[in-house]
Amino acid sequence: MKFKRYLFPFLKAAYTLAFVILVAPSLASAMDPDLLVHLPLDDAQTAGSATDISGNGNNGSISGASYVNESGDGSPSSLDFNGSGTVNLGGLDVNGSGVTLAAWVRADSFTGNNFDGRIISKASGIATDRHVFMLSTTRRGNTDDVVLLGRVRIDGDTANFRANTGLLQTGEWYHVAMVYDESAMTLYLDGEVVASAGLTGSIDQDSSVDVAVGSQPNGSNAWDGLIDDVRIFQRGLSAGELAEIASGGAPADTGGAVAEGDSDIDVWYGLNQVAGNIGRSQRWVNVLGKVTDPDGISSLSYTLNGGASVALSIGSNDRRLFNEGDFNIDLDRADLQQGANLVEITAIDTQGSETSTTVTVNFNRDRVWPSVYTVDWSTLSSIQEGVEILDGNWELTPNGIRTVETGYDRLFAVGEVTWDEYELTSSFILHDYAEDEFAGVGVIGPWVGHTDDPNPGQQPKAGFLPFGSQTWTAYFPNGGASRVQTGGHLEPKDRRTFPFVLEQKYNFRYRVERVSPNSDDLRYQARVWADGTPEPTQWDVEDVDTTSGVTDGSVVFVAHFTDATFGDISVLPLSGTPFVGDPPPGDTNEPPVAVEDNYSTLQDTALSVNANNGVLANDTDADNDSLSVNLAL
Repeated sequence: MKFKRYLFPFLKAAYTLAFVILVAPSLASAMDPDLLVHLPLDDAQTAGSATDISGNGNNGSISGASYVNESGDGSPSSLDFNGSGTVNLGGLDVNGSGVTLAAWVRADSFTGNNFDGRIISKASGIATDRHVFMLSTTRRGNTDDVVLLGRVRIDGDTANFRANTGLLQTGEWYHVAMVYDESAMTLYLDGEVVASAGLTGSIDQDSSVDVAVGSQPNGSNAWDGLIDDVRIFQRGLSAGELAEIASGGAPADTGGAVAEGDSDIDVWYGLNQVAGNIGRSQRWVNVLGKVTDPDGISSLSYTLNGGASVALSIGSNDRRLFNEGDFNIDLDRADLQQGANLVEITAIDTQGSETSTTVTVNFNRDRVWPSVYTVDWSTLSSIQEGVEILDGNWELTPNGIRTVETGYDRLFAVGEVTWDEYELTSSFILHDYAEDEFAGVGVIGPWVGHTDDPNPGQQPKAGFLPFGSQTWTAYFPNGGASRVQTGGHLEPKDRRTFPFVLEQKYNFRYRVERVSPNSDDLRYQARVWADGTPEPTQWDVEDVDTTSGVTDGSVVFVAHFTDATFGDISVLPLSGTPFVGDPPPGDTNEPPVAVEDNYSTLQDTALSVNANNGVLANDTDADNDSLSVNLAL
């Protein structure tokens, strides 16, 4: 046996970061309401039958397969399909928020031209579009390598997804899984993500198509080897939940809390998240949410990869944790490994009851944010595909990204920590703002991450210095006229009154550039205009920063005590790029350098001259423009 179940949680993983909040041992076997089928395949005494212990009565009918005293999950037995067996589960349909297909497998051989033995399949034929969902092996290209293959039919179209890493060998036990969670499709091999891609939509249903284990429902593409502990869920499990079921337990319920008491842990941005997928906008990776309990929360803490416990602060503190129950885990990227990182969090209420949840964050250390960058919110299925969230609860809307709850500095970031000179365009809609606060929306940059300056010793970090400049594209000073403003913290350098109207869309352009090529001083410029009107040719506000010492960093969008929506974002580097409003460049085109040519011929004899190879052969043009010639006789 390759992996014993008690080893599984410690297996190396490749591209996921998982957050696990501990479950009380008494809940480990709690029935998951989204568990559609669970075949332990341990009832060797019941020949011809595979008992479903999910409580749904989806027992399987065995044909051509037999029980053997070997298993992948540490149980007494598994089912040997020997290249011809099958377990038929009838016309089951998945009726939930996603699907997870999971099992332990050991191949004796990989048969067929494509090594495509089925593990779990709901299909009316072998063609891709005949599948509703499927987990299988397949040949990788023209090689003899064997990898996982998954299929799921979404809104009438079947996605076909093959892993390029994670090779399977004969005679070895593996835990395999395919997960679709309405935002992505992911293949797992022994807990490692071997393939993942964005995918959205609803899973099709067709009760006339059967589900089979170990082959297609018609018996073709049979698995040659052993299969054990088959489970089908009507939702997408996280990496941590897969580790739990592979080790013999039951996954935590979806959406948050599994608890002895009544606590609820609401993890914003879902249980499957990404970080570093575009680049590095700051030092930290932030995991945010809210914890509530009718009895009150006594403590909240977490551990990273089995390390020391770290206490989490719980809102409200009128700053980053603005609302009651807010929490923000600020993980230092330097502490994260490339791959699966387990963070165990424990919430304890005032009665001593514990609450748990699991979050998976796909972390990539190697990506660098492109200098030419665009966010088109209409094309994204999740916020984290376009930006990195620092603070607050945001949601995707038809108009862009909007604050769910207003408060102090709701923040998200765009760009690499090494960005220097660039121009950014975006838009915003003001829905409401706190009239008794200094409220507004805008951008801050360059940004490198929260610090201890000037607020040391807080969790999460509450310091915001140093940064370059703070530009308010719409600012509402308490009791004052609305305006556009730029400058340092509490040090406005330039401002202009602007009569903003709620629910009106405004566009803005923001520019950061060095005062001179070798200078560390940065100039910040911004202008704002109502959508549907011409863009001004002059900047509304301008500031030169000579004191912060910050020359590189990302851009942070901020909604401060404001309910606002930010629209699409476009960023271009300044080098060699003309921008709207710049004075037109002068005519610097250099004239060609012509060398005089002389030709002669005898009287009454024709003169033939080739323009390109003759007259122009010794002429040059510094701008590489095409040249033409007129012959004068």
